[in-house]
Amino acid sequence: MPLIDKIESSGVSVRILNRYGIENYFSRTALERVLGRDLSGQFPLDQTRSILKQINGYDKSMAVDVLKHLAASDFDGTDVAIVIEEIQKHIEKNML
Repeated sequence: MPLIDKIESSGVSVRILNRYGIENYFSRTALERVLGRDLSGQFPLDQTRSILKQINGYDKSMAVDVLKHLAASDFDGTDVAIVIEEIQKHIEKNML
């Protein structure tokens, strides 16, 4: 039994995101606030490549700071928004 099937059989949904990494979903605004510079030359990002190879000075340790500057609307129109909606529905269903 493949790993994904095994995980899902335990009641946990598995989602594979479309973009290279979670950091590829970060908004330009949030990244600019943390890095303190204009990133218009780097956007839009190539979603098939690591952000580390596209934005000089970005380090994975900055992710927490970038997250503090993100809004839920930054994910609108992405597959992450669909996952967030699924989580919200699951929470609402189980809170009743």
